[in-house]
Amino acid sequence: LEKNEFELIESRFFKKTDVAALCPNGVRLFFKNENVAAYNNFVLSQCEDKVVSTSTDVIIGCKNHEQEANFRIKLHKKSVIDTGGLPYEITFVIGKYYLITTNIDVNDGLCNGSAGKLVYLEFDESYTLIRVWMEFCGSDKVGRKKRQKGAALALRNKVSNLAVPIELRTANISLTSDRKVVVKRKHFPLIAALAMTIHKSQGGTFEEIVYEYSKTHSQELVYVALSRVTNIENLYIVTSDDSTFKFYHNRRQATSTASLLQEFKRLSLNCVQTKAQSVLDFIRNRNGVSIMTFNCQSLNSHKYDLQDSVTRQTNVLLLSETCMSNDYPIDIPNFNCIVHFKRDTVSKGGVAIYQNNNNDTTNIMTPNIDINVANDVDVNVRRTNVGDICACLCKLQNGLEIVIVVIYITPNPKLDEVEYFIHRTLLEYTVEGSKILGGNSHKFPLILAGDFNINFADKKSERLTTFLLEKL
Repeated sequence: LEKNEFELIESRFFKKTDVAALCPNGVRLFFKNENVAAYNNFVLSQCEDKVVSTSTDVIIGCKNHEQEANFRIKLHKKSVIDTGGLPYEITFVIGKYYLITTNIDVNDGLCNGSAGKLVYLEFDESYTLIRVWMEFCGSDKVGRKKRQKGAALALRNKVSNLAVPIELRTANISLTSDRKVVVKRKHFPLIAALAMTIHKSQGGTFEEIVYEYSKTHSQELVYVALSRVTNIENLYIVTSDDSTFKFYHNRRQATSTASLLQEFKRLSLNCVQTKAQSVLDFIRNRNGVSIMTFNCQSLNSHKYDLQDSVTRQTNVLLLSETCMSNDYPIDIPNFNCIVHFKRDTVSKGGVAIYQNNNNDTTNIMTPNIDINVANDVDVNVRRTNVGDICACLCKLQNGLEIVIVVIYITPNPKLDEVEYFIHRTLLEYTVEGSKILGGNSHKFPLILAGDFNINFADKKSERLTTFLLEKL
């Protein structure tokens, strides 16, 4: 720490008598449980406007009243950990902090260890406490669902819209090893949190904190204690002897963190190159068009998977098995659908070409890639059982034109049918087709990608590889 940082922390040291007046409602943080219990009991006993709530215990399995009385004595000595998070007795004082002792609704933030301030006690007509209302500091997300459900109750009781209702809960507690004697306890899952151990405070934030500091505390423990308060002006530090106001920690590097810092330094000097970063470097260091091919297995289900760092830097996406209707192209963030096709006689399959509209595509002259293969008017293509295909013409800044084709072949295809399908559809780009049509489209560089559902490593598939090399 710097000199000014030490001065700032040491300016927050106070005598206990001064803190009692300056911060009467602040949460106290102690190292030991006995200090916590002693402080909680002392403060609550001094409060005038308090309500003492006792659990309702029904013991089942006792043979007589004497045995039941003995079990009750045993029950009252059990800790909250052994009673399902339900204490025997709770002293409630408005404005004091309490800790949830069981998971009420984890998704709603109402979980074991959450601390909140008591703002209202709700009684029924017979003056029985039926509900307590608490406000949780740090985030209004805690108890949001519970607040919404209890909005009418909050309005009726005239409590803050930030208050969360806490209901009575039940727990079954075994009093014998064979579980023949069981008590059914009903109470609130709360304990006083006017003071708590530093360990227990982890994860919580409070408006005011009084921390009993000691130079023997570990650096990690001191960090937890000092970081629980939302504003340093509401941090009060005391000591057990009430005299030594010096902050001893972090005056030199702690041995517990030295090795960790050395490891961080070593890692920073020996960066691991990920495959994704290698691909990104390759794309950024080239001036050409970056093309990515991907089998979607339903584009609608996996469109958000196309948001990784590599995909976002790709100029063109060639997608197969999109399962996308011809009438309604699916939106992919940062990409435009240039052309797409799926046979109307099958439920699966489909192909599409998308162009990135977000990254640097100055090497593409036209704002949209021109469609070159028009499947919509090709009846034979629409009715074939072989597969789907679509293509476009990409014009580069240097004037070079590239034909980009994406294809999807139905599983277990016959090679003869696949060859005929490709040859017929891309006839214009073969030497023979160009002669027949009197053009020169066969001179265009052609990229053919997609899912062929064919094992090209199999010798039986060599003929298809030869066909593609010779004809296209």
